[in-house]
Amino acid sequence: MFVAYRSLGGEISDDVEWHICPTFRRSVYPSLRIQWITLEIDMTEYELADAISSYSVQGATVFAIWLTIISAYALAAYTVGKNLSRFQITWLNTLYLYAALLMIVGFYGSWGTQIYYISEIKRLNADSPQIMGRFLQVSVTVMAFVGTFATLKFMWDIRHLKTK
Repeated sequence: MFVAYRSLGGEISDDVEWHICPTFRRSVYPSLRIQWITLEIDMTEYELADAISSYSVQGATVFAIWLTIISAYALAAYTVGKNLSRFQITWLNTLYLYAALLMIVGFYGSWGTQIYYISEIKRLNADSPQIMGRFLQVSVTVMAFVGTFATLKFMWDIRHLKTK
């Protein structure tokens, strides 16, 4: 199922462009004047497999970017963490958290859309071999949150070394 929407703006007219999206999110902008319709669009098994592959690759790419972000932060913490001023560490931590959390949301959403298309392809072909599921999506996301906050703890430990 797809949803089509169009902004009604000031005047309602039939020549306003319709936008199609694969997920149903009416409540994203409740204050805007938007007209919604539900479309039943049947996709072939090939189109579903292509969508699954696309969202799988997108999620993996965003996950790789997340790994790059936490690796760069851990390296910065190890090499210069104890020499940074309070302002610098606050700025660095804020940017780090924003970037890391944005990537986590990105791969969680990509894989969530992939799971949606997997359910659609399973309706057509129950024997379709798919490994992505909610458990894997949630497990990797939880691990990413733990990894993100573990690197913050690493920075804290570098800045507060206990001398004996």
